[in-house]
Amino acid sequence: MAGLDLVRRVAAHAPGVRLAFRNVPANAAGALLERGEADLLIAADFAVPRATIARPLLRERYVMAQRHGHPRGLAPPDLDAYCALRHVIVSGDGGGLRGFMDERLHALGRSRVVAVSVQQYHLAPLVLDATDYVCALPERFLLRFADRLDLLPLPIEVDGFTLSAAWHPRLHADPAHRWLRGALFAAVGARTEDGPDMAPARASSDGARARHAAGRARTTRRPPSRPRHRTTTRTRHERARHTRSGAPAPCAAQERRASAVAAPAAVTNTSPASS
Repeated sequence: MAGLDLVRRVAAHAPGVRLAFRNVPANAAGALLERGEADLLIAADFAVPRATIARPLLRERYVMAQRHGHPRGLAPPDLDAYCALRHVIVSGDGGGLRGFMDERLHALGRSRVVAVSVQQYHLAPLVLDATDYVCALPERFLLRFADRLDLLPLPIEVDGFTLSAAWHPRLHADPAHRWLRGALFAAVGARTEDGPDMAPARASSDGARARHAAGRARTTRRPPSRPRHRTTTRTRHERARHTRSGAPAPCAAQERRASAVAAPAAVTNTSPASS
């Protein structure tokens, strides 16, 4: 979700930056940040590791999606109609056939049929487009497929979630890292990171599992939003060093390497991608 917004922002304003994303288990995200193998984490707020600095990015909610021209029409489904449909879920662990909606339905004494389980978000719209199945996923993600999918309210109340960015405290004052964070905040329309809600993240207390993505970004030129400084580095683990404008441009051997993390998120004790 926010990862794509970051890619668009960087492509438009800093084409010299290179980004790479990879999924990692929730319990591995903290170690990646600690070892410097990832600089920025995007995850549900309850899944942010302990001992990081966290910043809320956006609030998300779940909706139901179906293909255009679905035989059931465009009326929001009631509970009976929803349970009678066949469903697609996104299982971050892979292969799961039960998600948070199943838990909610079970609490009401109801159930549904999960016909297809996929491991990645972007596969769900493809399945919906080719079938009469439906799926409950975050609205912000589904809006990208509004040309082929109808988005409808769910028949039961489902808590949304806050997507947050987090990073290791040692990078908090790093000029290049501040630029990368600023690009992410601007991409999703979040407030600047110096607001009063800036605070160390709390550890998850419910054992929730999340899927995360980590990556590295590389640039060979001064970040455009910091006109007075240029950031360079010779190795992956060196701290960025910066000089006032007017200094010679960095060469390719001095390129900055920063890591960024982005992830789908969710709100229950099951895998956050499982809907």
